[in-house]
Amino acid sequence: MTKEQITNRNILLLNLHNIGISAIFILPVFLLYYQDVIGIGFRELMIGEAIFSAVVLLMEVPSGWLSDVWKRKHTLMLGSAINMVGFALLWNADSFLDACIAQGLLGVGVSLNSGTVQAFLYDTLLDQGREDEFSKREGTRFSYGFYSIAAASAVGGFLYAIDPHLAMGLTGFGYAFAIVCAALLVEPARHKRAAEKHPIADMIETMRYALHGHREVAMLIFAGAVMFCGTKVLLWTQQPYYIANDVPAAWFGVLGASGFLISAVAGQFSHILPAHWPNRYVLGGLLAFEVLICAIAGIFIGWVGVVLILCGYLVYGLGQPRMQAALNKRVDSTRRATILSTASLMVHVMAIPAMTVFGILEGSIGIDGALLALGGFIALLGGPFMIGLIRAEKRLVV
Repeated sequence: MTKEQITNRNILLLNLHNIGISAIFILPVFLLYYQDVIGIGFRELMIGEAIFSAVVLLMEVPSGWLSDVWKRKHTLMLGSAINMVGFALLWNADSFLDACIAQGLLGVGVSLNSGTVQAFLYDTLLDQGREDEFSKREGTRFSYGFYSIAAASAVGGFLYAIDPHLAMGLTGFGYAFAIVCAALLVEPARHKRAAEKHPIADMIETMRYALHGHREVAMLIFAGAVMFCGTKVLLWTQQPYYIANDVPAAWFGVLGASGFLISAVAGQFSHILPAHWPNRYVLGGLLAFEVLICAIAGIFIGWVGVVLILCGYLVYGLGQPRMQAALNKRVDSTRRATILSTASLMVHVMAIPAMTVFGILEGSIGIDGALLALGGFIALLGGPFMIGLIRAEKRLVV
């Protein structure tokens, strides 16, 4: 098999792997599952998601370091296996404690995948001198994941009506498929470094490189963290927002699928955004759009808000591939997975308090007030980072 054939095969397998880990049938009815099966509510769900983010926060950079010094295909396999265990525990959960433990395991699994798959793709292309294709290939891989989760969401709502456990069980099978895909990958050539220092010291040095030594990298990470924390919270606003609008439960999956489909299409065609547009313009526009969505949906509770929240998926679909490409241009192969993991880590740093506070606010001032608070959070925190990015990139063409 030629190197070009191996590269093309790896690209295909990474796309299939993403389809497997994204087939989360239970996602659009997660709140209903918490309420009907486990016997807990939205506040507990948000606390569980905060625990999930906290575990990812603790594991994100160590998992990226592991990916840089170990075979990345093995890291991907381990992450999917741990996710299978997490969903199996949720299947049998009958208490808040069970749900929290399961969410913690899911955090470990996600952290092992995060950054690793993008680094694998970039090094695969770099080995053939095709790194300029990364934005397009990552956008395509990214979109396949959202097509998968959109299809799973649409089916998941109907499965839940038959038996709530069906959606949870099929999600586990998706991760089994992902393990097989990862096992068939061929590691690309790279400059693999030995673990010469203690892992903690090595990770601290890498984070200092990203967050302090290279200002444009730091501002990209922070601005992206605010934006994608906002989209993460927006995703979970859907179910209580639907409940506030008396949307029938049968429509939860269809509406959730619509949102993921929007993100998939946006991700697939994100590369058509002119490459000469500076990141400060692209990311700043997406951040402002996210604030506008929160404000209008919070003020005008109704179907207008439902549509706007679904349009919020555009932010993630257009922004994530652009962010990944910008960071990849500024780091080398030996630190790529750790840098990308650091970027993901910062999203969870912000998501932990945001999720917890949002759960409390929704219960005290309603979903409308909570959305307005979210918009204020994104504007007040994202604005200074965007100013920092403008200053850092004013001499760059990206």
